[in-house]
Amino acid sequence: MKWYARYIEDSNVRAAEGLAADELLTTLYDREGAVDLCLRLYTYRPHCALVGRFQNLEAEVDLAYCQAHGVEYSRRLTGGGAIIMGPDQLGICLTARPNLFQWHHIRELYHQLAQPIVDVLQSLGLAVQFRSKNDLEVDGKKIAGLGIYLSPTGAVQFHTSLLYDLDVELMLRILKIPLRKYADRKGIQSVYDRITTLKRETSGSITMDELKVLLRGAYETRFPARWHAHRWTDAEKEQIEQLAEGKYRHRDWLMQYAPGEDMTGMAVMKTPAGLLRAYVAVKGDLIKSVLITGDFLHGERFFNEVEAALKWTSADEGRLRKTLEKTADRCRAMGIEMPVEVSNVARLIKAAVRKAHVEMHYHYDGSCYYPKMLKKQTV
Repeated sequence: MKWYARYIEDSNVRAAEGLAADELLTTLYDREGAVDLCLRLYTYRPHCALVGRFQNLEAEVDLAYCQAHGVEYSRRLTGGGAIIMGPDQLGICLTARPNLFQWHHIRELYHQLAQPIVDVLQSLGLAVQFRSKNDLEVDGKKIAGLGIYLSPTGAVQFHTSLLYDLDVELMLRILKIPLRKYADRKGIQSVYDRITTLKRETSGSITMDELKVLLRGAYETRFPARWHAHRWTDAEKEQIEQLAEGKYRHRDWLMQYAPGEDMTGMAVMKTPAGLLRAYVAVKGDLIKSVLITGDFLHGERFFNEVEAALKWTSADEGRLRKTLEKTADRCRAMGIEMPVEVSNVARLIKAAVRKAHVEMHYHYDGSCYYPKMLKKQTV
């Protein structure tokens, strides 16, 4: 029995509306007579910045530059890192009803849903392969980033940003990439040593429109479905706008991973799960609170458990490690995925605590015992 599949093609979409449309597709599977599968290929108006689900927006995007130059920004449902999107970056969104695909580990699902993209790139003569935690690479250079979101009802959203072309100088202005500190040409060359584009690899022999045709054909070939092209209905357009305004442009969604004002310590660590940032607030030798953000794809439940376990606990290195080991044991018992080793989390938190102690200022507002003063504590 063939699945019933829907195909949608969009162009020049706005940041919030583009993400809202993808989320709306994951909700349609709860309705009677809904499709089994939907493929959406789309491009954004120039330009927007999209951060991953678990990133701190202000740490990843130059908001002042965006606001001054009309660059929109929002937060995806899927994890991963910050990207820029525009007419030359193709958004690929595949949504599926619950249990349509069979898989045991999330990586298996990545491979199933990305295989048509691999088929197309290989047909164009590119030696593409899966690398890192969520990338497709050509000769060691990233050409696409992948992400997966599982809705509360079990519906699947598979996201890909495929680089047909890329304005690297603009990307370095919009995103807070460490390479921005280099001179323009050096920074651009450094990016091109790690990232490539379809236009670059094929010498411009294929257009964006031709690419869309190939991708649609590859998904139709790979999956046993009857495909039908359907435009958005008026009701769906209204729902998309409501979701865009109520969520993807709303400050609560955009700033949800922003650290509190008292989180004066921050440390960064590169891990197999991605780049992690830990923010901490301390009071003397106690950890008041912790926030862990980053470009990780999965494992948020584990990091939530860590944040909860460390509230008002000792910052002593030995006690910190014991608290984290107990948390890890509890997560294993509950079947919660642990994307990083406890030892790495302990090192990350301890480094953030050290930064908090260095940056923390104590105010003494005069008495016969403590003269009015401002003291900076160092370790």
